[in-house]
Amino acid sequence: MQRGSTSPLSRETDAPETIVKLECDIDDASPEVLAYAADRLREAGAREVHWLPLYCKKGRPGWQLQVICSHEDIECLQTIIFLETTTNAVRRQVMERVCLPRRFEQVTTPWGEVSVKVATLPDGSERAAPEYEDCARLAREHGVPLQRVMQTAQSVALRF
Repeated sequence: MQRGSTSPLSRETDAPETIVKLECDIDDASPEVLAYAADRLREAGAREVHWLPLYCKKGRPGWQLQVICSHEDIECLQTIIFLETTTNAVRRQVMERVCLPRRFEQVTTPWGEVSVKVATLPDGSERAAPEYEDCARLAREHGVPLQRVMQTAQSVALRF
């Protein structure tokens, strides 16, 4: 098992990044419609798409859609929200986000290559998160538990 090549995933800075959260509440759409809307939003450049359960007017169960995006993508993503959901209003919130310096590494496990995201913490230590799709594919191909593949990839990535 060995560490492979590394590539930067983000700039290594503590400078905050300006992002936007688009948000709306929906209580009258089917799960299929909501899933399709989330897919369209991701395809159009949303950085994150979240569905949160909530109670709406008159005690109806519903969903809050939260979309994290760059300022440049607001209009496009807002249009998708209006076209693909039943909402009549979208709330916008500009905020700052600070990300840990991070990079992708390709590591070699006994079952094959896995891409791992490695983040550097403020104290200089690192934490690693293996990519699920790579680990799941290898676990299926080799008949080993997913957790074993993930733990092995994480251990390899964190070795010096």
